[in-house]
Amino acid sequence: MRYVIAGIVAFVTGSYVKTTLIMIKKQTRFIKAHIPTEKCEICGRERIAKTLIKGEKEIPREILGNCKECGKLVCNDCGHLCAECGGIVCKNCAHYDEKTDKYYCKEHIPKAGGCFIATAAYGTPFEPKIDVFRDFRDEVLVRYRLGRGFISLYYSPSPPIANVISKHEWMRCIIREMILEPLLKILSKNKYK
Repeated sequence: MRYVIAGIVAFVTGSYVKTTLIMIKKQTRFIKAHIPTEKCEICGRERIAKTLIKGEKEIPREILGNCKECGKLVCNDCGHLCAECGGIVCKNCAHYDEKTDKYYCKEHIPKAGGCFIATAAYGTPFEPKIDVFRDFRDEVLVRYRLGRGFISLYYSPSPPIANVISKHEWMRCIIREMILEPLLKILSKNKYK
């Protein structure tokens, strides 16, 4: 008799559990089928495309939209809003400014001060060759932590060095011919012309 009762309890419990699991699976399938999702082109994860409201519960959207620079569809984790224009930029195209702690699109990057040593060596901040160095700083160096560290390291001692260079023509010539011109050739071989 014990075995029969135990068998019936196991059967009833087993069928009840089985039915509950099937209903949960059906409910989960139903919910997933009706939530609009899109795939982030940066991280590759499926994300919720629209804000959903179910009763009093709100499910926020996880897709920001298309990056204004490269056009890729990005999620909240992989994209940022430009602090200037509010446009969407993916983490690959966004330019982070440490001073303001904000992200910017390519056309709204805050312009930093001049390249002190190059300005001193060429004698004017309006020399077109200096723009190559500025572009390299603004388009490449600011994207990487090591590059931003180099920029910080460069800007702290360079004003007094530039002041000394600007007062001596022989120093200007040496800096120009032995450092800046070779660097300019290297950078010009890339897209920084």
